[in-house]
Amino acid sequence: MAMEAPTKRLGTGFKAEVARLESNDGMMRQLAMNNLMHMATKGGDDIHSLVELMVGKLKDSDKVFRGQAVEALEGSGHAADEDVIEALIEAADDTDIRVRCLIVNALRTACASSHPGATAKMIAMLEDPARAVREGAEENISLAIQQSSPEFRARLLELPNTHIRILAVNSFRADVCAAHPKALQLLTNKFSDPELHVRMAVVDTLGVAAQQKEANDKPMLGLTIPLMDQHIDIRRASLARLDFETARRHSKVVKAVARTLYDQDEGYRKLACKWLLVSIQENLAEAEETPFKLVLDLLESGSALHAQLAAAQVLGEVIGTGNKFLKPVAALLEHERAETRIGAVRAMTTAVKNNVIQVMWSSSNQPIVPGCLTDPDKRVRLAAIDVLSRAPVGSVEAASPLIKCFEDNEQEVRDRAADVLASLVGRPDVDLKNSVAKMVDNFSPTLSQLGKGCEIAGKYRSLEVGYTGMHEKQDFQVRGAAIRCLRKMGVPLEIIQRGAYAIEKAIDRHYLGFKYELPPNFFDQAKAEREKALKNQQSR
Repeated sequence: MAMEAPTKRLGTGFKAEVARLESNDGMMRQLAMNNLMHMATKGGDDIHSLVELMVGKLKDSDKVFRGQAVEALEGSGHAADEDVIEALIEAADDTDIRVRCLIVNALRTACASSHPGATAKMIAMLEDPARAVREGAEENISLAIQQSSPEFRARLLELPNTHIRILAVNSFRADVCAAHPKALQLLTNKFSDPELHVRMAVVDTLGVAAQQKEANDKPMLGLTIPLMDQHIDIRRASLARLDFETARRHSKVVKAVARTLYDQDEGYRKLACKWLLVSIQENLAEAEETPFKLVLDLLESGSALHAQLAAAQVLGEVIGTGNKFLKPVAALLEHERAETRIGAVRAMTTAVKNNVIQVMWSSSNQPIVPGCLTDPDKRVRLAAIDVLSRAPVGSVEAASPLIKCFEDNEQEVRDRAADVLASLVGRPDVDLKNSVAKMVDNFSPTLSQLGKGCEIAGKYRSLEVGYTGMHEKQDFQVRGAAIRCLRKMGVPLEIIQRGAYAIEKAIDRHYLGFKYELPPNFFDQAKAEREKALKNQQSR
């Protein structure tokens, strides 16, 4: 049996593997490279020579070898050596995506120690066409940020990468808490950043710093800037971050929040109103009236009605119990601007609801809110009617003045006054109901005309149509409003057709606990009344 020829055995160790790298056999070269990668993780006397060899392989024509060289350098424990870092930075523009990803990983340690060259290269690689490379670069920069200098982090704030800008903003939290003025300036400048999430990160960072016990007022004042941000989420978040006692006591913060009442978003204005109300209450408890006066000034001289109404809402809660602050608000009911008068009336809502007599009549017996029912501006009159509608049922002080509105020249005012009066009167308010009933006759030439008007009104379902062209306009206005009010109370139309006498009898019947109806002996009583009236006429 023939014996096999013995194979030539190669040596082992670093030098042998280097020799194999020069082989013409591709598999042999690959085997050598694998063995060298393994040696790199073990260290040894030849480690420096091996590292030098792998640095040279970063320029190999074979992309596989270049990638393995990067892995060998990373595993050698010498990836943080200056010469290795420089070599990896130089090789980071490799044409192969996998090699670039491996270089990004290999430079992680250098970035974590804030190596300027490595982090600068990572910034450049944020623009890499490969997503995996960009994500790896982002991760490396995030490791570098916390240990890097303020100058480097300031540079990151201007990068086009949104995630990096957010990380850079967050990295300044400790600096802002430590009251570094440059850090605060850098962050407040980022409120102009086009990206919503970057601005939100600034709000969060300043918010944390502002509530630190040892913090000065700079972060807090910085948070007033985004109260007018173009995005509602930023505005809401800023206001929420300012919702603590120190901010509510600071006059500049209060003034900034008061300006938010001009905002077009109703929900945001409501949040601002709640904030301002708490601020005013807390300050008044300490005898500090500045926040109250700021909101009062806005009510008086605001340039937008919705802002003045928001201010009125805040002030209304303050004066709702009829305290000493009611007087300066009530004084604005005589203001020359209609918008201010509207706001002042609206500010009386809570007080009217609480049945505070001071908002109805002054100490000199002058009408306060009822006086606005004759205001020359229709909007003020409607506002006053609406405010009076919040009074408790049976409030004669609120209901009685509304009768005069039945003679208003505006149909909307007449109709609204009639509806509100009907909702305010209770079962015991007989005199007030009778006053409305008398208007049906006082402004009607004859009962037959009244009945005919009601008949037409029923046909067209409109009291206005029922009287159009039949009588003078003023009579028609008053009569139509009175009938509308009675109908809203529940008085049947067939009773209204019979005039004031029948209506009063139905009102008496209702007072006794019955529905609005004529008493059983009504027609006998009516006949007796007519005969009595006839005798009186003949005796004259």
